Amino acid sequence: MYTEPHDKLLGKMTVPMDKALLALELLIEGVSVRSTERITGLHRDITLRLLVHAGKKGQALIDRKVMNGYERRRQRRSVR
Repeated sequence: MYTEPHDKLLGKMTVPMDKALLALELLIEGVSVRSTERITGLHRDITLRLLVHAGKKGQALIDRKVMNGYERRRQRRSVR
């Protein structure tokens, strides 16, 4: 059966999405990496890879939003 390709939010990682989200939520709330490992059952290296991946995705989003806004403002100024 054919299905259309899905955007892989976690890149090449095969971590279940619910565990990945829980790990990120715990880290955002200030829970230590080792405690996150115990709670989620994910190895600490995987947890840190998730954190790096989420950071890169977030940085790319900010870059797109900020740079697009900057470019639009710059174009409007040059038109005047």
